[in-house]
Amino acid sequence: MRTKVVLEALKGVKTLAQLSSEFGIHAQQITDWKRQTLEGIPSIFESGSTKPTLTVEQREQRGGPCHRIASFSADRPTEGRERLAEKKITDELTIDPRKLVDPTDQQFSINQQCGVLCLSRSSYYYQPVGESAQNLALMERMDRLFTARPEMGVRRMHQELTTSNAPVNIKKIRRLMRLMGLEAVGPKPRLSKPQPGHTIYPYLLKGVAIERPNQVWNIFTLELMKTVWACIRG
Repeated sequence: MRTKVVLEALKGVKTLAQLSSEFGIHAQQITDWKRQTLEGIPSIFESGSTKPTLTVEQREQRGGPCHRIASFSADRPTEGRERLAEKKITDELTIDPRKLVDPTDQQFSINQQCGVLCLSRSSYYYQPVGESAQNLALMERMDRLFTARPEMGVRRMHQELTTSNAPVNIKKIRRLMRLMGLEAVGPKPRLSKPQPGHTIYPYLLKGVAIERPNQVWNIFTLELMKTVWACIRG
């Protein structure tokens, strides 16, 4: 979402007001995202050699798992360590760091490569588990319901899908709707903005101290009688 909004803002085709109305994000937030993106663009094109390189001892002294390279043997050449470090620096924008691990590398093991890349071995070997057949069938029903009635939100969808024989957790409905990108179609903010030429009625209780029971009703009744009397006379 953020990337799409920033790209639209950088194109300059739409105004901030139009982007704010389209994506439901405050204009100031879009401006901040655009500024942060413009400030970070120069660092993307900087050469990896200009960044400070820490020695192995400095990395080990930092203590964190992402900086601990103690698993390397002393007889390993320094060139290999620098090669892995440079590989991490040049590919630091990669979304999935597991792609940087080379299981065919004869010089460094997978454990050592994961240590340089700040990646645990369990994360490297993990294979994402997809949705179960039951959830897929539920998502298909949700898709049909939302197509027929796009105004349905999480609560209404939960009411339609759950029964006494087959209850469905509302948290699962909310998670699956987010996964499918389903959002109820309904009124957006700023609906109270008056139309041009709309009469703005004065607030009768402005500056009035409420000190006794039924005082507000008396003021309202008095003003209503004045209005009715003015209409009768006019």
